[in-house]
Amino acid sequence: MSPQRKHFTRQMKVVGVGSFWAGLVKFEFSPVRKLMASLFQLKKEVQMTILKLKAWTYDDYLALPEGDPLRYEVIDGEVYMPPASNIRHQRVISNLHFHFRTFLNGQPIGEAFLSPIDVILSLNPLQYVEPDLVFVSKERSSIVTERNIQGSPDIVVEILSEGTEKRDRREKFSLYERFGVPKYWIVDPEKEAIQIFQISDGRYHAPLEFGKKDVLVSSLLPGLSIPLSEVF
Repeated sequence: MSPQRKHFTRQMKVVGVGSFWAGLVKFEFSPVRKLMASLFQLKKEVQMTILKLKAWTYDDYLALPEGDPLRYEVIDGEVYMPPASNIRHQRVISNLHFHFRTFLNGQPIGEAFLSPIDVILSLNPLQYVEPDLVFVSKERSSIVTERNIQGSPDIVVEILSEGTEKRDRREKFSLYERFGVPKYWIVDPEKEAIQIFQISDGRYHAPLEFGKKDVLVSSLLPGLSIPLSEVF
């Protein structure tokens, strides 16, 4: 038995209530406790891994195998590997996509694409993201290729999660603003709310906000009406 294991075992041999709390205090400062804390921190950090090995190019992107189960995003020279989305995330984005598709079946004014979908905002330097949902109008249909979307979609939708919220609200917000994405939807499953940012004079301003009891409408999609009680 290793010295650490002996130390842990000795401290956890507690009898009675008083001994239990005494043992718990000792455990709090034991090497095992420190190791567990380190592993927990590591788990949090790998939820959004950032690789800074080199500046990625479009050729590096093309070299990625199709069907790779890992997701990659490149923003300002940094390679991100977003975590897999949870069940609630999947339900929300699936419900939103259903409303987009239903609307577009009746009014074919563009296409809606569900993640995973690669959006290349710039080739040099490479700026490459995988939004949860995008809409591309017929007027911009030339940016849709067989492999990816090369240019700014009309609407980009991101679903917040613990592992991506800061990046969605900071790095991606700045990126979409910089490349003139007309509408950026930030969907918060926890608050059951959607913020819609609209570009004006090259900037996103105060968003329109919709809650679960509201019906979402969009000026880019006249006639679209989404009761958010059917989304959250």
